[in-house]
Amino acid sequence: MVKICGIDEAGRGPVIGDLVICGVLTNLADNFDGLGFDSKTLTPKKREELFLKIKEKASSYALRNVSAKEIDLKNSLGVNLNTLEFMKMAEVINELNADIAYIDCPHPIPEKFKIELRGYLNNKNVEIIAEHKADFKYPIVGAASIIAKVTRDAMVKKIETDYNLHIGSGYPADPNTVKFVNEFLNGKHDEIDEFVRHSWSTIKSKLNKSQTRLI
Repeated sequence: MVKICGIDEAGRGPVIGDLVICGVLTNLADNFDGLGFDSKTLTPKKREELFLKIKEKASSYALRNVSAKEIDLKNSLGVNLNTLEFMKMAEVINELNADIAYIDCPHPIPEKFKIELRGYLNNKNVEIIAEHKADFKYPIVGAASIIAKVTRDAMVKKIETDYNLHIGSGYPADPNTVKFVNEFLNGKHDEIDEFVRHSWSTIKSKLNKSQTRLI
C-alpha cells in the first residue's frame, strides 16, 4: 500500500515564536478532498474544525517545532531558513516513512530543493512533488497547512497566557506585534526573550529600527 504524505509549514515569517512543520500521511490520494484548504484563507474557528477532522482521517501525522533559539543558532552557523526547512521536512518524511511526498516548496527553485532534500532522506526512492502554492493545489498539503497553523497559533496563545502579555500573531504586519516588539526593543518583556527571533531581518526592515538589541 502506497503511503502518501503532504507537508507544509506555519511560521516562516514571524518575528516571534516557532516555525512549525507538519506532515500528514494517508493511504488514499483523495482522503482530504473537500477538507484540505490553505490555512491562511480560513477563519481560526474553521481551522479548528478541520484540524479535528484531518486528525481523524489521517493515517498518521508528524510535527517539527523549530524554536526561535534554534533558528537564531542555525543562522549564526550559516544555515539559512530554506536549508533548515528542508532538513526538518526530511525528518518528517523519514518519520512517516512515506513513499510519495507532496510539499509546499519553500525554495525558489523546486528542482534544487528536491535534490537537497533527497540527500537527507533515509529512502532515496521517495517520489517528491515539490511545488510553490502546493497548499492550494493538493488537499493533503492543505491539510498539513491547517495542522501546522493551528499548532503554531496555540503555541503563541500559550506564550500570551503564560506571561500575561498581548503579542498578537507574531507576524511583523500585525499592529499588535509591532507594538509589542517596539516595547521589547526598548527593554521591556525580557521574560520572553527566548521566543524572539533575534537574527530576523524583518524586525529591522518592517519595524524600521536603526539600533536594536538584535544580532
